[in-house]
Amino acid sequence: RAVITLYLKKKNSVFFDGILGGGTTGEKLLLTGNLSLKLRNALGYAEEIEVNYRAGNKTSAVLLQGTIPLMLSSRYMLSPTFSWNMERYDTIYIKSIIRSSLTFHLYRELRIASGIETFSLIRRVSATEEPSLIRYNLPFVEVSYLSLDWLFNPRKGLHLSFFAGTGNKNITG
Repeated sequence: RAVITLYLKKKNSVFFDGILGGGTTGEKLLLTGNLSLKLRNALGYAEEIEVNYRAGNKTSAVLLQGTIPLMLSSRYMLSPTFSWNMERYDTIYIKSIIRSSLTFHLYRELRIASGIETFSLIRRVSATEEPSLIRYNLPFVEVSYLSLDWLFNPRKGLHLSFFAGTGNKNITG
């Protein structure tokens, strides 16, 4: 029985892109723009962290997501993942999606993920009316098989994904 030991150099990658603008609308300060930050292996655990921010005149959106792979052996890997996506349009609605999952990687092609997704939407039709709230929690299982000759521009191969979830939706207001 042979044991393979790999001596790898720590290499991290940081990507930042953005543009900001500003102005005033009446007496209010207005900040607009688009910012994107991607960190890979910044903490030394092969993690991926991504932050996106987008703001316009009446809209804004924030996306935070991250994953940390945990090697179990040379063929198996676990990777906990978390993401939060929030969108706002003036005072009309605020939408928030939080998703956390645990993915089990079998070999390179097969992945099995299980987790929960929480969705909430606060919607206001007018300033005098009470806002309505739509909320659901969705436990899910996802199975994905990916066998492509080239990931970024595949010419042949197969990508199958199955998603199943169940939950209750609550609507108030």
